[in-house]
This record gives sequence, C-alpha cells and structure tokens, in this order.
Amino acid sequence: MIGVVFESLGFILGSLATALVLCGLLWWAFRRIGHPGWAGPCTLLLIPLAFLLPGMPFLDMAVIFTLLFAIPLWIEGGAWSARHG
Repeated sequence: MIGVVFESLGFILGSLATALVLCGLLWWAFRRIGHPGWAGPCTLLLIPLAFLLPGMPFLDMAVIFTLLFAIPLWIEGGAWSARHG
C-alpha cells in the first residue's frame, strides 16, 4: 500500500517537474526570439504525443500539466510583449 502511494506521488511530482522545466525552456527559447507568447500555443503540439504513446501514465500527466501551465504562460507572454513592444 505504501509503495502505491509513493509511486503515485512520484508520478505526480515528476510530471509536475517535467511540465515546469518544459514550459521554462519554451519560455526561454521564444523569449530569445522576442515572442514569448508563442510558448503557450507551442505546447499544444504535445497533444498528439499523448495519443501516439498511449498507456504511459507519466507522459499523460506531464502533457496535462504542461497544457495547464501553458495558460498563464500564454497570458504572461502577451503582457511581456506589451511591456517590451
């Protein structure tokens, strides 16, 4: 029972960390070219990955968390562009 709890926590925390790192890398890359607002929509390209590799709970959770983190990323990208326009 404890093993199942730790495995679940590992999946959740690991996929959260993966999503944060991916969003951070996308933000950094698109900010370098002057369009950080594109980082959010770029995460939509991950959706087919979840369908191409079914049955991988870590990947599914990482994609879901990345898409959730993309919403504030997209909003802040627009605000950043307005401030630095």
